[in-house]
Amino acid sequence: MQARTGVSPFEVGNIEELYRIREPAPQLRPRIRAVLAQPGLSAAACTEEQLRLLAGSETYVHALTRGTFVVYCSA
Repeated sequence: MQARTGVSPFEVGNIEELYRIREPAPQLRPRIRAVLAQPGLSAAACTEEQLRLLAGSETYVHALTRGTFVVYCSA
């Protein structure tokens, strides 16, 4: 179970502040970064099939979110 940080996801304010936040919202775009940690995967011994699978995953993530895709593995 994760410990609570005490930080609330809610903003406190009045109606004017709500309108100020709401106005630019349609122009804002979220930035998404998908991170894949594979400690059992060796970069040096990675097979062609594994590379194709990772490349397909990267293409899918980019097409869906326009985000980045990072893989962490063993050297």
